[in-house]
Amino acid sequence: MRKPEKTREEWEAHRDSVLAARKAAASTPEIKPTFNPTVQLVVPPSVYTAFQLVEKLGAEEAENFLSQGIAVAKVEEETFLTDALRAPAGPPIPEKAFYGLAGRIINKLRPQTESHPMGNLLEFLACFGNIIGGTAFYQIEDTRHYGNIDVVTVGQSSKARKGTGQDRINRIARELDSRWFADRRTSGLGSGEIVISLVRDAASGLVKNKQGELKFQVTDPGVDDKRLFISEGEFAGILAVAGRQDNLLSKVIRDSWDHKPIRNMAKSGSSQCSNPHISISANITREELNIQLKEADRFNGFGNRFLWCYVERQALLPHGGEPLDWTEEVKELFECVQHAQKQSRLYMDRNAREMWGRIYKDLSKSSPGVVGAVTSRAEAQVVRLALLFAILDCAESISSDHLKAARVVWDYCEESARVIFGGVLSKEQSRILEFLTEAPRSAQTIRKDLFKKNRKLEEINSDLYRLISFGKAIEAKDATGKPVYSRIGE
Repeated sequence: MRKPEKTREEWEAHRDSVLAARKAAASTPEIKPTFNPTVQLVVPPSVYTAFQLVEKLGAEEAENFLSQGIAVAKVEEETFLTDALRAPAGPPIPEKAFYGLAGRIINKLRPQTESHPMGNLLEFLACFGNIIGGTAFYQIEDTRHYGNIDVVTVGQSSKARKGTGQDRINRIARELDSRWFADRRTSGLGSGEIVISLVRDAASGLVKNKQGELKFQVTDPGVDDKRLFISEGEFAGILAVAGRQDNLLSKVIRDSWDHKPIRNMAKSGSSQCSNPHISISANITREELNIQLKEADRFNGFGNRFLWCYVERQALLPHGGEPLDWTEEVKELFECVQHAQKQSRLYMDRNAREMWGRIYKDLSKSSPGVVGAVTSRAEAQVVRLALLFAILDCAESISSDHLKAARVVWDYCEESARVIFGGVLSKEQSRILEFLTEAPRSAQTIRKDLFKKNRKLEEINSDLYRLISFGKAIEAKDATGKPVYSRIGE
């Protein structure tokens, strides 16, 4: 049976709804979940507006098409948000961390990847810092700080897309220095002795020739290039090796971070490297890390050599992002590498020295427990990050802009450590927890009665999810079925 024709009023109402949909589509290019501003669901730029669909397909077919599309999108969004809610809320993304050339590269990559921009930034800085080698440094008393940094990205699971961003940065590094990428990167470490062997110095000694005469000659040509980038897809492997009794790996990682000599005095043959330039980039889940990182390594200086970066999936790109052309950026990076090779000791300019004097005391403050132990090299980490930002500017000295960017990156890493290592609460979270002691409360009540509507609801929800993940609070339903939150007894 033929469907009855719509009345004029019905057509005008339908037209108005289509125009309203078109206006809404033009004014909202992104769909953002309200509970966490760091998560974005990106809408492809080529999507049709509702008005275009009506013109192309007709009103009835366009309505069916949109209904089906909305249903599919809703399922994908609900799955994505459910995964995100299971994870503790990470620190907000600090836009000021994306400074200079490094920032431009990461911001160019962001729309085309599901991975976290801070994880990508630190991966890039670790690669670049290793490529430039033991060239430029900043000296504090007798200690030289070079551009080698160690990074661990930590996510709730594989869905955090830790490795996806790493692959993207690898492409840039390969184009910048193909020899380094092929010869000076390694993974699958079995021992500290293997690391030493890969950067070992030349060795000489007395050797008996065919005539039975002892002559002093080179017994091992060694490795000329002291750069080594350890790219480990699973940090758990490094922890497993470092945790073995009498294994040198933990000490090698600590000493090489300081550019101190690393030695293997084994009975089968000794080797050493007097000036290693070693960097590490690895991934791990939060649960694995807290199980496998031994108490001793948390407090013996192993943990504080790493920059800890908590990452979360940032978008839904079922077919992956578009390929990107890095030609111009690689040219700029090559100039930065050449600049670094001409440098030795860098100093801070006047403004940077004044700024350093102001922030040094704050960076030197200690925090209690594990978080304090793994973040206790804040001053040295900030200096190294600032050095890298300066080299990427082809600067002759470290400026206040370089220090500011480095401090923002460090603050993110420090806050990440609080999320990763077990729940040191922020001031706002402590206030919420105290408020929940009196009685179960809804998020809306917390916003109204505790914060007097001076905080956004999504920020409060983010704090509540973190309290739940730390085992400090629990979610339940009130008589109307709405979620309320209670403090778990100590």
